[in-house]
Amino acid sequence: MVFRAAVWLVDAILVGLTVTILGVLLTGGGVFSVGALRVSVRSIDNPLLFWLIVAGLRWWRARSTPFLGVRSLLLADLDVRALRLCRRIADCLSTLTHTRALAIIAGFTILSFALRVINAYVHYGFFAGDDVEIHEMTLAALFHRDWPVWNLRNAFYPMTFIFPAQWIALQCGFTGTGALIFVGRLVVALFSSITCLLLFRVARLYLGVPVALLSVTILAASHLHVNIGSTELPRPVAAFFLVAAFGLSLRRGLFAGAAAGVLLGLAGAMRFGEAVFILPALTILLAEGRRADAIATVVSFGVALLAITGVADLMYWGTPFYSFRNAVDFTLLKGLSTRGYQPFHYYFSHIGEWSNLYVAGLGLGAIWLRYWKPSAWAWLACCPTRKLDTWFRCCLSWPWQQEPSSGRFSMVSDPPIPGVPVGWRWPSSRHR
Repeated sequence: MVFRAAVWLVDAILVGLTVTILGVLLTGGGVFSVGALRVSVRSIDNPLLFWLIVAGLRWWRARSTPFLGVRSLLLADLDVRALRLCRRIADCLSTLTHTRALAIIAGFTILSFALRVINAYVHYGFFAGDDVEIHEMTLAALFHRDWPVWNLRNAFYPMTFIFPAQWIALQCGFTGTGALIFVGRLVVALFSSITCLLLFRVARLYLGVPVALLSVTILAASHLHVNIGSTELPRPVAAFFLVAAFGLSLRRGLFAGAAAGVLLGLAGAMRFGEAVFILPALTILLAEGRRADAIATVVSFGVALLAITGVADLMYWGTPFYSFRNAVDFTLLKGLSTRGYQPFHYYFSHIGEWSNLYVAGLGLGAIWLRYWKPSAWAWLACCPTRKLDTWFRCCLSWPWQQEPSSGRFSMVSDPPIPGVPVGWRWPSSRHR
């Protein structure tokens, strides 16, 4: 009797945790006062971890006792039923045609784009200095103002992607600052949405339709991809070129290698930190013995990065490589960072801040399933860079994880569609 009462107590705890998790997903959480105690619940990470531990213990020690005493909720064969469900899902997705899967992806893309547009329109403020300075550069050029901008800023991204859209909007009669800012964010929302379609094509060629569908589902449902895709920041736009570069790196030939290098150079010119993705690209090429392709990739990457950075700095700052030299001096020579000092292992030792152990574990598991190329593209970029906000890291972030410091994004998010990273093993996929 005591054992059964203890089991019912555990079941009640699981129900309470489930309600808490659903409440955070639907409302974004908040800060609550329980007497003199203040409890902040803004993320599902800790409740979910506790839920998994309690549920695991419950299944291990009392699987023969029905959940909440309901006989139809017997847990003894839960593992068998779960495996049977996974197989049914696998069979269902394996029968999808390319046309049907593409229609589903198009629906996800449209929904995700709509949510980005709502975010950009409703939450019109800023959350960092980077997004403000992008508009300082574009609006200053648009209205011929002399506004001070940090000399680390390269003008390629704001003047190539944001400024033209704002100029067109101005010619159409939209003169308000809020309208111009919204138009600039629409550019990013469009690029981040198109990335879903591009990811489907790349993943389909490498892993097949079922895994491609799951991969895009994760990306479209990623809170990080939706949130940053609602801003004017260059991360989502750079992610589009990184996905394309990864797809080209899987193809053999000097032209594909050179094109991948150019795309990596474009991404690096938008955000200097994205240049680190040349490392996983070279790892893939050299591991396959494609030395000529690797040379073409490195040369085209260097030429594109230097040419774009040099010309953009010359046109905006009046001196070639002006922002690049200042960025190197600030970060490498002086060892400074706008986010504080972070060791090279920061993103490994702080997984919970950009993803969670469950999804990241699935990503690491892809290495043992011989899907090492997407894993290399993701994990090799974690060591040298200090900013982890681009595509593969978006795929590894939990769809509804909330960021307490980014309150302007806590209202609109994608539906909670959990999934697995790109490297998840699929029975019908090809091993390469």
